[in-house]
Amino acid sequence: MTLPPFPAQPSDTPWPAQDWPRGDLPASADSAKLTALLDTAFAPAAAGPMGETHAFLAIHRGRIVAERYAGGEHTATSTYPSWSMAKSITQLLIGFLAAEGRIELELAGGHRLRVVGSYDPEALARLIRGLGS
Repeated sequence: MTLPPFPAQPSDTPWPAQDWPRGDLPASADSAKLTALLDTAFAPAAAGPMGETHAFLAIHRGRIVAERYAGGEHTATSTYPSWSMAKSITQLLIGFLAAEGRIELELAGGHRLRVVGSYDPEALARLIRGLGS
């Protein structure tokens, strides 16, 4: 699968860009614990109970603060199809918007959508309809 490249962005644009800026883990994060968890997730023995882990990427405030790849065909430049994960993440983000009162959804029955603020309701409605496919 080949995706089109990101368009050129100004160097101070944190996201999306081809090369994201990097930063440190927040002070509240336990670096040793994260390393141990990633060691477990990427261990060959983890493939049984956890399934295979090919990549991990953590972004905090627009900066990459942690990443790991399984190696071989799984690198930072690999394309990872997301399939249903993208739908789940999109649904989660829409839920956050609804919880913040920035979007109101009445999808059961009347399929009504009301966006609060400066969002394009037609674009969002197309997005939501696409989640069901």
